[in-house]
Amino acid sequence: MRWLSLLSLDAVLVALTWQEVLARIAGTKLTIEERALLGISLWIIYSVDHLLDGLVANRSPETSAAEVALSKKSHHMAGQAPRHDFVRKNGIFFFNASLLAIVIDTSLARHIDRSLLTGGLLVALVTVVYLFFNTYFLRNAIWPRGKETVISLIFTIGCGLVPLCQIKESHHHLLIFCSMMLFFLLCLLNATIIARLERGVAGTALLRGLIPSTLWTLPSGLVLLLLNKFLGHHVIIDPFLWSVMGLSLVPEIAKYYGNEVASLATDGALVLGAVISFFG
Repeated sequence: MRWLSLLSLDAVLVALTWQEVLARIAGTKLTIEERALLGISLWIIYSVDHLLDGLVANRSPETSAAEVALSKKSHHMAGQAPRHDFVRKNGIFFFNASLLAIVIDTSLARHIDRSLLTGGLLVALVTVVYLFFNTYFLRNAIWPRGKETVISLIFTIGCGLVPLCQIKESHHHLLIFCSMMLFFLLCLLNATIIARLERGVAGTALLRGLIPSTLWTLPSGLVLLLLNKFLGHHVIIDPFLWSVMGLSLVPEIAKYYGNEVASLATDGALVLGAVISFFG
């Protein structure tokens, strides 16, 4: 299971499962090419991001003082997470794999319609701008506020791009918008918890200011699931609630199994939340 995190495949699984959830809400059917484009594109982004982090971590000794300052300020250093170290140590493999993935992505792009291609290129442009500024900030020992918000927004739009571009009925527009807002909230919770885990935040503080403890989240989540089943069964509610309940367990997982496993479980909560809803 550790390889899922080291190779950034856990994030890919989150994207693919939630792309399916959003497509069902929008009443659209995904093609193999659309699924593959999202999964491969996301993997490229994560790999390039981690490769850039590795370049920052391996920069010249005269900048080490700034790196130490960043560590003291945010308790985070580029490459501190195991997956960052793994990508840095296997940089040649990830560089070549990313180039191959770009070639495959380009080939797949010929099989999608113009509106989706245009949307995808816009998301790619925003992502490139984010990667540039993120690398710049890390090189200058800055941990900008709102970083997790930007990451979550890009992730949400990427997962919902196909449903947004291919909505068949007008009344689905508001539904898909509200669903994507809930998914964005999940992504923000996910990104914030993972960032805290990578900074070594204690388990008791992982959820502070985010969601209630398990003692409150699990009972209330189960009650809301039952209400949703009997009163309306809105498609987005089930995966959202299951995911939140899963995220509430992360501090306990970190306590008994360590932060690396807890980080994987943070992505796993969103995957399981989506998958469970498929059988609801």
